[in-house]
Amino acid sequence: MASATICEFINEHRARRSRYHGHCKTHVQHVLTGIAIDIERLASRTTRHPHRPRRPTTFQQYLDARGLTWEC
Repeated sequence: MASATICEFINEHRARRSRYHGHCKTHVQHVLTGIAIDIERLASRTTRHPHRPRRPTTFQQYLDARGLTWEC
């Protein structure tokens, strides 16, 4: 984890104190909280460049010009 991630983990998700007693349960809590943080970050991402369809290839133009279809 990077230091910014640890800082967010401690401050924003109250990880300074564990809800559970015992090393194993605390570890599971931290892993699940880390997964939740990653999901939050992925959900908040926006695409800067929306998907733009690419130009047809020369072969596709050839088929289109002759009214032919090619099934994959």
